[in-house]
Amino acid sequence: MLSQEDIYKLLFEEQWEILLEILHQQKKIIASDSLLSAAAMAIEREFFRKLKSYANDREDIVIALETFSQLDAGNFYKLKQENSDVILEELKTRKPDQYVRPKVTAESLHHDRYNA
Repeated sequence: MLSQEDIYKLLFEEQWEILLEILHQQKKIIASDSLLSAAAMAIEREFFRKLKSYANDREDIVIALETFSQLDAGNFYKLKQENSDVILEELKTRKPDQYVRPKVTAESLHHDRYNA
């Protein structure tokens, strides 16, 4: 059975992938237990508190950001609004090739149309 001690141990070890899997798979249990709910909030708080200290090239952090976004969008775990707002900006910084759209100008459209 999942306990808040399990969560805090994983949190101390920064096992984000496992912690996010718990938020997804144990949604109902967490929602019904105040100690687990507090531990789930600690996951979010600690991840976003430490986020800026992680190197931009860490793929595990990008995966965690994407997973947090999916959990939030799917109502498996609702993030605080300020944390939800941070996700896209962080993904743009960490994976600009995937999350930053190139600027479209009239010149580039003309070039693409006639040089294709």
